[in-house]
Amino acid sequence: MLTALVIAQVWSLAYLPDTQWYSQGPPRYAVCQRMFDAVSAEQPVAAIQVGDLVQNGYHSGDPSEWLRMVPLLAGLEQSAVPIATAPGNHDLGPGLGKSAVTRVGATGAWEQHIGPPNTFRVVQTPGGPIGLLALEWLAPDWAIEWAWDQMDANPELPVVVSSHSIIGSAHQSRLSNVDTNRGTALENGGAAIWQKLVEPYPQVWAILSGHAHAQDVILRWSWWRMPVWGWLANAQDDPLGGYGLWGRIWQDEIGGYAIADTRTSEPDPFPQIPYGQPWPGYRVWPRTVYLPSPVGVLRWGLRHLRVTRVQTGVDTCVVRAWGSNHGRSDEVLFADPTGHGSAGEVGLLRFSLPALDPSLVLSARVMLTFEGQLGGAGPGMFGHAMRKAWLETDSWASVGGVVQGVDTDPKPVIADGPIRGGDGPENSSTRIYDVTELVRAWIAGTRPNYGIACFRWPDPDDRGAGGFRSLDWWARTERPMLMITSWR
Repeated sequence: MLTALVIAQVWSLAYLPDTQWYSQGPPRYAVCQRMFDAVSAEQPVAAIQVGDLVQNGYHSGDPSEWLRMVPLLAGLEQSAVPIATAPGNHDLGPGLGKSAVTRVGATGAWEQHIGPPNTFRVVQTPGGPIGLLALEWLAPDWAIEWAWDQMDANPELPVVVSSHSIIGSAHQSRLSNVDTNRGTALENGGAAIWQKLVEPYPQVWAILSGHAHAQDVILRWSWWRMPVWGWLANAQDDPLGGYGLWGRIWQDEIGGYAIADTRTSEPDPFPQIPYGQPWPGYRVWPRTVYLPSPVGVLRWGLRHLRVTRVQTGVDTCVVRAWGSNHGRSDEVLFADPTGHGSAGEVGLLRFSLPALDPSLVLSARVMLTFEGQLGGAGPGMFGHAMRKAWLETDSWASVGGVVQGVDTDPKPVIADGPIRGGDGPENSSTRIYDVTELVRAWIAGTRPNYGIACFRWPDPDDRGAGGFRSLDWWARTERPMLMITSWR
């Protein structure tokens, strides 16, 4: 009986890296056919392809690459292997860049031949259902918002996130690039996808990426102290071990581990068709890697824990030099309140709290998205609990007090050094801060919720004022968020 139970909790996923070189025709296409046949023969619960399905997404009238690859995807589905995929950079249109003009419509060829550029599907495993969330290359904010909606609709479902973007890797450190005309991020690199999607959602237990001509495995820990592991591979005709390379992921839900097992459909895994060397910093991993992956524990936790996300409330900025209110609605500024190097801005933020039993609250975290600064790093920030009620229209005089001119607790609840917001003011960076004790006191009523006052970190380089996106910011993914984890 126990043996049967253990066996029933073991299952596998197939991981298909970039295939664009195979799509160009013989002789490499035959390798790709054999690779898909090998996956079909293994009968995993699902297959995940991470983009760059073809080499020339906008084919100028020649759809031959799409016509080669589409039947292979369909063949997996017909053999009872569901597949999740989303476009990579080679699948998108020409001139893909940082403005709405080049981004909108770039997925047209993918949509014509494959379908929506972002997908979410539920597949069954012997241990229970899992979600497969596939995001397009450098997913724009509207795609991240769509992903949030899928996660919110399936709060008890363990989820694998895949993208051609290198999720969570410093080697794709591009943060959110903002179109200033529309006020929304049109490109979220791998770091931003981790910050905006993986960090806020405890359902994510694995991430699969492509793009880099290398093979690497990462292991990181989420804010919920759960391991999140990722696999990056792209080794088509590459001495790293490609030529029909694909990955098999064995998941043991009871044992709490996964085995990342590199496979190849070819008898000779190291052909004499070299591509080049791996990107600097990437490692060539052994063909089999054991990883902590307690999906069974995660299932239990998702059934018994609840994450409440709050993006309602009020924020403003009072200015010492003007004795008034900053009056802006898109960002909350903070600076040296004495006025050194700035007008003396202090940002104020207060969330509307849900009705929860404070004894059931396990953690509370604030997610803020900071505006970038010319030259890269902006000033750091102190956050202090306010001790006086305030309104969005209040002036400096009405919130005045004893800590740097504002009535707050002397000890900060947030202390963060210089914050990197990308390489220009059109970029942003998302950070998360633990405010559990303060939020628990607010919910319990042992202290009133007057929110948090934000000051600039002491800065010898005098970077001036910093700022984070406000509750009125255009893109929901960059507005302040309070995340409260509690027992159900």
